[in-house]
Amino acid sequence: MDDEVAEQLLRVLYESVSNAVRHSGSEDISIVLAAQDGEVVLTVRDTGRGFKDPERMSGLNNMKNRATRLGGDCTIDSVPGEGTSVTWTAPAAG
Repeated sequence: MDDEVAEQLLRVLYESVSNAVRHSGSEDISIVLAAQDGEVVLTVRDTGRGFKDPERMSGLNNMKNRATRLGGDCTIDSVPGEGTSVTWTAPAAG
């Protein structure tokens, strides 16, 4: 992947893991990174408390904006009491 995509991916990885550690209460956080068909996919999942309507959206919106600027997507799925999953995708070459 090119440098810009790698930089944005690392920032999203940091933000999503940091959010899971600070807010989820989970002892289990999984990180999966895959590259295929010219695309990178990062998934960070925890089994923590989850959320319905977070008080602050700035970090979540930053992850989405980083994907959008590169022509990718960011999906955040969270269920109260079951955990949160962040799936961030972007073309491997920005």
